[in-house]
Amino acid sequence: MTASNAPNNSGNKVETIQLSSLPPAKLFQLRDQTQDEMNELSIRIQQLNVVLNRFNGSREALEQFKPENKDNTILAPISQSIYVDATICDVENVLVDIGTGYHVEMRIEKAKVHFDNKIEMIKKSIEKISKSFNDKNKIFDAINSILMEQIKAQQQGIEAKK
Repeated sequence: MTASNAPNNSGNKVETIQLSSLPPAKLFQLRDQTQDEMNELSIRIQQLNVVLNRFNGSREALEQFKPENKDNTILAPISQSIYVDATICDVENVLVDIGTGYHVEMRIEKAKVHFDNKIEMIKKSIEKISKSFNDKNKIFDAINSILMEQIKAQQQGIEAKK
């Protein structure tokens, strides 16, 4: 198998390497680097899943804003773990956190579209990163396979000399 990087975004050409031509020390180094990259991608996927769950929760919460729920008492989150008693006084508008501490008042339908768009964007990012993870995993498996072959060949060579 070969490890290859396609031309990167800056247009630079990247060299293709025949993995079986590398010595075991280089393969171990490449395997460790690939493992580190896989760990980083895995962490990113986990973080995006947390964000996705938050957006899904926010989107679902918007369904509670109906005329019949006006003046109902609810537990409103003011942080991830702190809730306060609140009364629904406006069932047509909500404050939406748009990031970095800024909030915007939106109509319920617009807020639903906002969260639907965010959810779709996060899902696409998870898909893209998952594909990269799977590609790295294939490279990792190929490196391990070649390492095993090289180690086995070295052991057979040592035994043949005895």
